[in-house]
Amino acid sequence: MKKLATLGLAACAFLLVGCHFELDTSRNTPERGSLGTEIYEILKNDFDRMQPKKGLAFEREQARFIRAFDTLMPDEMLDDIQLYLVAILPLYDEGILAAAVRPMACILSDLATSPEFIQALWYSDHPAGYGRDTHSPVLRRILQNPITPDLLEHLGQLWLAHDGFDADLIVSAEDDTFTALLRELSKKMKKATVEPVDQECSAAVAIDFILSTDSRLLAGQGDEHWIVKTDLRGRVLAARDSNSGALVEPFVDQDLDGLADIDPLSGDFIDAANALLDVPPPFLPDGSRAQRQGEYIYQYSDLRQSMLGALTDQLNPLIEDGFLWELPDALPVLLGEIVARADVDGTFPGYEPDDSPIVALTHALLVLLDYDRLPELLDVLLTVTEMREPQLARVLHEIDLVSDIADNYQDLNLADKNRLFDDVLPRLLESAERGYLEGFLRAFSDPRSIGLQPGLADMIRYSDHLDDEVAGGMQFSILTDFNASDSLYTNRSNLQKMMHLTHDTNGSVHTTNIAGFDIFTIPDMLVFWLDSAADTAQPDEGLAEVPWYVVAAVLEFESGNPSVEEVNRFMNHDHGILGNPEGHEDHELLNYNAESLLALEASGMLEALKPGITANAIKDRGLARSGTKVFAELLSAIHPHYSVNVPFASNACANMRLLEPMLLDIFDNTEVVTRTIELLGSLDGLQTVSGLNVIEELDRFTLHMLSYDGTILRHNGDNWVYAVDETTQVSPISPVYLLLDATRLVDQAVEGDPAADAALERTAELLGDRFLEVEEVEGVWRFKNRRAWYLFLNAISFFEERMTKYRDLGTLSQELTDLEDDLRDLVGGRVTPRAVTAFELIADDPNLPNELDSLVLDLLDPSDSDWVRVIRKNMAWLLQGLLVDRVMVPVANSLGPQIDPDGHGWGFAKGIGCISLDPPHPLVSRTMDLVLRMAQTQVPNRDVFAELITNFGDLAAGPDGFPLHDFGQVLGSIHRDDPEQTAEKSAADYGTILQEVSDYLLDDVSGLEKLYEQVCRRKGECF
Repeated sequence: MKKLATLGLAACAFLLVGCHFELDTSRNTPERGSLGTEIYEILKNDFDRMQPKKGLAFEREQARFIRAFDTLMPDEMLDDIQLYLVAILPLYDEGILAAAVRPMACILSDLATSPEFIQALWYSDHPAGYGRDTHSPVLRRILQNPITPDLLEHLGQLWLAHDGFDADLIVSAEDDTFTALLRELSKKMKKATVEPVDQECSAAVAIDFILSTDSRLLAGQGDEHWIVKTDLRGRVLAARDSNSGALVEPFVDQDLDGLADIDPLSGDFIDAANALLDVPPPFLPDGSRAQRQGEYIYQYSDLRQSMLGALTDQLNPLIEDGFLWELPDALPVLLGEIVARADVDGTFPGYEPDDSPIVALTHALLVLLDYDRLPELLDVLLTVTEMREPQLARVLHEIDLVSDIADNYQDLNLADKNRLFDDVLPRLLESAERGYLEGFLRAFSDPRSIGLQPGLADMIRYSDHLDDEVAGGMQFSILTDFNASDSLYTNRSNLQKMMHLTHDTNGSVHTTNIAGFDIFTIPDMLVFWLDSAADTAQPDEGLAEVPWYVVAAVLEFESGNPSVEEVNRFMNHDHGILGNPEGHEDHELLNYNAESLLALEASGMLEALKPGITANAIKDRGLARSGTKVFAELLSAIHPHYSVNVPFASNACANMRLLEPMLLDIFDNTEVVTRTIELLGSLDGLQTVSGLNVIEELDRFTLHMLSYDGTILRHNGDNWVYAVDETTQVSPISPVYLLLDATRLVDQAVEGDPAADAALERTAELLGDRFLEVEEVEGVWRFKNRRAWYLFLNAISFFEERMTKYRDLGTLSQELTDLEDDLRDLVGGRVTPRAVTAFELIADDPNLPNELDSLVLDLLDPSDSDWVRVIRKNMAWLLQGLLVDRVMVPVANSLGPQIDPDGHGWGFAKGIGCISLDPPHPLVSRTMDLVLRMAQTQVPNRDVFAELITNFGDLAAGPDGFPLHDFGQVLGSIHRDDPEQTAEKSAADYGTILQEVSDYLLDDVSGLEKLYEQVCRRKGECF
């Protein structure tokens, strides 16, 4: 047993730092049971002899200590542990252990003398009854995971290969990614400042949303799971009266900051006289929530139905699918190229925000959202997504089918630098400015519009020259030959002919000299045709008008308001002496594209177009530029981009004809147009709860998107962007052009980078599969991921509320600007490029991605309902805790200098103690080296290091503690100012505990330094 006792004492030097005892291995200790019991008795005797108060405190912790020791070092491992301790003796001999431990001890001593650091620790731990886990279950789970030892080893290897130090930890020419990252993080930590408490700041509001609840998320989530909400001061949020919004009694808000008043030092609640309030903790000993007169006095969140729970549920599948490891390839491309940048600290390699695609895209989106009716738009979006989910889901299903089909036609693309959008956009803008879009959208509610997709399909499929004057002449029979050139007229589809006709007849004048009467003139053939297709109160009549004598002379016209079918025949028949209509190209239309009008009838597309034509034709009648004329010019703007092989083709023609085979495949094998029409048609008459008309708001926002605004600037400050043709400069800029400019930057960034292109495509695919997948349940379409869907709906509602508040305060534009500024600071700062490079190194490692995935997936394991509750609660506390500047800033300020590789390091001199060393400061690398060497030290047939790591997290003795946690508790009990105390620790206690541990690590009489000396004397020499 003496051998085992010696083994235990040596192990205790590592595990229970701060247990001051004199190494006396000569005593003849009788057997008392387990190793933990034996070690306890030895240490207890030493405490009783040297520091009786600590002995009493140690006695109180007897069960915990023995439990921890025996769990960490079970009897069956003892022989192998002894072999392992012998095997790591070179770590003493080479000074590796001391070189890592001594600086750590000096850091603890330094922190122990920092009032801000100690106060922050105490302030964070001071609240009681908050329901936080005090036994570090997440840390325990990480330690217990069998992958953790390998993860530590491989992380150490990667770090040491990219820390800028050689094997002796001397600065070298080696890549220094991790040291550089540490350096920049240190600077950020040292510069951190405490911001004024503003519970309405973006971060606080975001956390409030994350902890908000929706009863629709309750299904299958088990029993209630309450967490209390806290504010930016780290104290619970007092409840508010549901009617007045005032704080419930007895809380007061004398300083009018919107929060219950607290003592400035302790954070305890106070009354109007600054006396401490006698209020219960948020959770009573039985776990119930605190009440006063039957009402809860604090704000709580049920994590079962929280946004946090829904968010957490999305992480596991994404990680399983490898989402995380697509980012290293995608991020650098989105961030831009690394360039030389400068700040107050000098030059550094970083990303230039003005050249960053992600900044450009964010800027464009924020400009788009800088809209005075943004809250109303969000209200509409919420209504549409919630009330029209089946229609929206079905459209997405069809779009997914379209995407699959398009993958088979990857060689078919519109011509580069085409001006299709640039030429059509002014026509769309004019329609929006005139208020035509609202009526056009409403037209889709007309049942006739459903015929548009099959009509389009037949218009593309067939190229027949139909003839209504012969038997069977209105039947399609000739298929369009997409392999033949459309230079030959007969090889053009009827859709191409129709679009050609719109251009040829737009503004074309037709004059008919009818004997004995005035000359009848049709001043615009396309306008005349569109008017004839518009609905009137009478069947088979259009809005086009002709004199009575024209009706008498033109056999096709049966009234002074000829129908479109009559006009179609008028344009397709030979009229002899009356003359036949011609277009701008001086061809008689009956032999040049007019047959496409008969094809419109035969395909059913004409009937489907009538509601949309009518919506425009009834606008501004009688004006020189009527609604019909505006629509006519919109239609005619398409033809110059249909084919390069026809007259009047644009110099920047898109060559749409190439896409006809793909479009036909899409129209034949999906219902994308039909289902889109159904969705749009379902919006007619739809109103939000607040009474907003959905279509009216969509019409307003469309105008906002298309309108040019001289105040809009590009993300780099330019007042112009290139048009879609990438040649023409557009100024002033519209939001939609700004968005197109940003997407172009993204496209250009991935050109020539197949890895980035594939990563972005894969990322989009994973996100789409996770959040946009739909299903049909009992004939009704819906989004499959219900929890994500409800999260999305709540997010819209949340943003609507926030945007309304900002607009009412007049700060909406500034809030959006601040958001972009934050992104620019992040992208253009020192940390991001280093973090991205480190991320890339980890992703390229042969082991770390799989190990990290395994660890995270275990932490997010959805199969263990009890653990799901634990991880949700700990994530909630982490998110709330990170916002408490009063704690986080002092901790960051104190730790920042300690990890700074360019700062002074810590050394140790016997008889002197801690001394300051000149930079560099390779503390983290020394620690990594120590861990790596310990991990690589092996004994026959056993990985002792791995088993010890796992045992540190073992819950064998119960769910309320594990060895690492238990040892910490023991240390805290015996090394506080007054070990006899069992009440809450004071701030002074935290300083004393840190100092005691530091003293022991550096004590050459009864501490770890004495152990070093005894170990090295076995060779007769010491370092």
